[in-house]
Amino acid sequence: MLVLPMYVALGAPSVALPAIGRALAVPFRATAWILAAWSLTSALAMPVAGRLLVRWSPFQVLVAGVVTLAAGSVLAGAGPTLSVVIVGRLIGGAGAGATVIAVFAAATALPGRQRIRSTS
Repeated sequence: MLVLPMYVALGAPSVALPAIGRALAVPFRATAWILAAWSLTSALAMPVAGRLLVRWSPFQVLVAGVVTLAAGSVLAGAGPTLSVVIVGRLIGGAGAGATVIAVFAAATALPGRQRIRSTS
């Protein structure tokens, strides 16, 4: 349930890029960074989240990831300039990467049947 909205947040802006470019008065090619920023920090945050799991519980990493994702999404959604939108997407992507790792770490900690049910 937590992973699906992240994948929607990853791809949903792609259909709005032309409108975002017009609204922010930037060329369409510049809006590609809106998508790239998310993917970049999401990928970078995953191993960092894995290291955090050594010190924190999956629940703590999950909460940190969801809060970071939400903060980045709010910033990107309210961003008055392309730079602010991209920074928001960088923050949101980092939260998304941490959330994915935490969700799967929590699922693998469950006993057999519950683990199978939680990931299907």
